[in-house]
Amino acid sequence: MLDKTIIKNISSLFSIRVAGYIIPLITLPYLVRVLGVEGYGSLGFALAVTQYSVLFINYGFDLSATSAIAKVRDDKKKVSAIFWNILSIRLIIWFLSYALLLIVSLASDAIFDIQTILMAYMLLSLASVLFPQWLFQGKEKLGLISLIKIATQTLSVPLLFIFVENESDLSLAALISALAPLASALCSLWIVYKRKWIIYKAPSLINIKKQLIDGWYIFISTAAISLYTTNVTVILGLISGPVSVGYFVAAERLIKAVLGLYGIISNAFYPRINAVVESSKKEAIELIKKLGIVLFGSAIICSIAVYFSSGFIVVTLFGVNYGTAEEILKILSLLPIVISVSNLMGIQILIPFGYKKEFSKVLITSACASLFLLIPFVYKYAEYGAAVSVLITELIVTIMMIYTVFKLRIVKVKDEI
Repeated sequence: MLDKTIIKNISSLFSIRVAGYIIPLITLPYLVRVLGVEGYGSLGFALAVTQYSVLFINYGFDLSATSAIAKVRDDKKKVSAIFWNILSIRLIIWFLSYALLLIVSLASDAIFDIQTILMAYMLLSLASVLFPQWLFQGKEKLGLISLIKIATQTLSVPLLFIFVENESDLSLAALISALAPLASALCSLWIVYKRKWIIYKAPSLINIKKQLIDGWYIFISTAAISLYTTNVTVILGLISGPVSVGYFVAAERLIKAVLGLYGIISNAFYPRINAVVESSKKEAIELIKKLGIVLFGSAIICSIAVYFSSGFIVVTLFGVNYGTAEEILKILSLLPIVISVSNLMGIQILIPFGYKKEFSKVLITSACASLFLLIPFVYKYAEYGAAVSVLITELIVTIMMIYTVFKLRIVKVKDEI
């Protein structure tokens, strides 16, 4: 069913996800307890604000560039052109977002209060600029960077335990958390240099424009997604304050870890599907069928496990004072099932088959619907309302993705998934 390359990529992506989601869970109980609900909420609020910068930096390159590299992976000149143009775009966006963040912090009291934390987290967005996971993923060479991610993230754990002692260390906690991915990014660039995957190709306006156009619909899609993901934490912080954010973010971090782990299967298949669809759409559909079975099956297991163990997880990690987080986690536990279907229909079918515009329309429509849900729900039910609005929005996304795929008759290559 799975060839050695895909299995190897799944293992590598698993390692990267472990570094990105599971290892931070080691420090999560400690940070929640020493920083308190309000302090941890402020940290989560600052991180959510920083994600706007990461959103623009990533643009749509994590998918569009992966797809582009997968199609020309053996052409050094073309790979180099893609690399330097994307790196140039990301650096420009980082400098602009840094300047904008300074301006916004002066105009908003809520943002000004967390300004020092935000400045520390800007190193996290710089790591997004420099980390070329899309290059490694497009070449299906993720094993080269998986160990680096684990090593750097692991080193940050003792630093947090040693230096973060109370709520006054919020900025230090943010700085230490940001240094690990930055170190990973620098080491990954060193590997690219040593492997001689690229040569210097001066960025050109024509090629920069091409990359921006290629990633546009994916960027619009991810921007739309942020309206019902990142926006949730920001709006919750602005309306209900850091305590509500603390409860919500604690539960959200746990469910994101789960989503990240089963998402490795999807990410490992993505470049292969893009490559296969170029030669045979029928073979691509067969590959997607296999992915669907694995993805949906693992999602069901994850959702059931999280729902029935939510009380134990929350009490063990955060203590008995976080009962609110348990209820939120139960609501969010349905997300793996819902998102597995939308991912299959959107990321694995619509984008590889050339329907980026339709993919974007689904997410934009869903994002607009989420705003009508989110604000009134948060006003009335605070963190509970935020969780329910996220779940309803993801259901809307999934239903619309299914409708779009079958309306376009993409899977009708004499067969259906």
